[in-house]
Amino acid sequence: MSNTTTRQIGRTIARELTRGLLGVLGIKKR
Repeated sequence: MSNTTTRQIGRTIARELTRGLLGVLGIKKR
């Protein structure tokens, strides 16, 4: 696994986690 691939995967996971957290917060606000 190259550094670029690892960085890409990490960025994708971070994006999904952020989207999930924002979704939970949005639901809680309602």
